[in-house]
Amino acid sequence: IDKEEKELISCIDAMDNLKLLTAVEAGTRSFQSIKSKSQLCQHIFEVIKRFAIDITSVTESIHNTDTSTVISKVKDGSILKAIGLSRYIKQFAEGCKRIMSK
Repeated sequence: IDKEEKELISCIDAMDNLKLLTAVEAGTRSFQSIKSKSQLCQHIFEVIKRFAIDITSVTESIHNTDTSTVISKVKDGSILKAIGLSRYIKQFAEGCKRIMSK
């Protein structure tokens, strides 16, 4: 985000000094980079969302003692996946939070 901020400052400075071509180029670079980062965050959140849906399904099955669903979740590896990946999902979410807060 620091790079984009510098590009925007450069863009504003160029506009103030009537360097329109420089302003357009700096502004375009900055917003293209922001767009790319937002797309990456969107993809990460989609992965987290799908995983959260899986976790919710597993948790609800266990909570409702739906043994057939629990057994199918054990067989397809969903429960082990949920246990093993939950730490990484938290790290992803925290990383996205840091990106968005800059």
